[in-house]
Amino acid sequence: MRCFIAIDFPDRLKIRFSEIQAELKKTGPEVKWVNPRQIHLTLYFFKNLRPEDIQWISRKVEEEALNDGPFELALKGMGSFPPSHDPRVIWIGIEDSLKLTALYRIIQKIGQPFGEEDLKTGREEPFVPHVTIGRVQSRKNIHLLKQKIKESAHDPVGICQVNELIFFESRLCQQGPEYFPLNRFSLLL
Repeated sequence: MRCFIAIDFPDRLKIRFSEIQAELKKTGPEVKWVNPRQIHLTLYFFKNLRPEDIQWISRKVEEEALNDGPFELALKGMGSFPPSHDPRVIWIGIEDSLKLTALYRIIQKIGQPFGEEDLKTGREEPFVPHVTIGRVQSRKNIHLLKQKIKESAHDPVGICQVNELIFFESRLCQQGPEYFPLNRFSLLL
């Protein structure tokens, strides 16, 4: 099964994501927009898990990742990957958070045995927390889109409290991926 561990966002932020997408759509780009109800912060993605893997990972998350309690996330600004002349992914940024980074490192360690070979090298990639809101499909009106992103690069988006992690299954469907919660991990002590 394709699965991932993520932080989900409250409805008020998902409404805000939708408003931001609506503003960007006015620039007329060809972008595949992420359904705002499905926008989340992925901490680890697994391509092929068996049911027993899911049980093992869930047990490890419960044992190792839930000790620091809930924390606050501040979402701010927009950008793209790559940030140069040919953006492919449009994202909303997340301000630095020591608790988020620590949690990310723990989840990465738990997931490492199930990751892709390039993730098993032990190399620590820099953590750039962000939420993807769209994927650019062509260069149509890209200059207008880039300008709008640049104008909003430092705008506050919202703040939320993170009270749980969710282990999702991702099923690829004709209309796009659908996510189904397999397990919820409370951060409330």
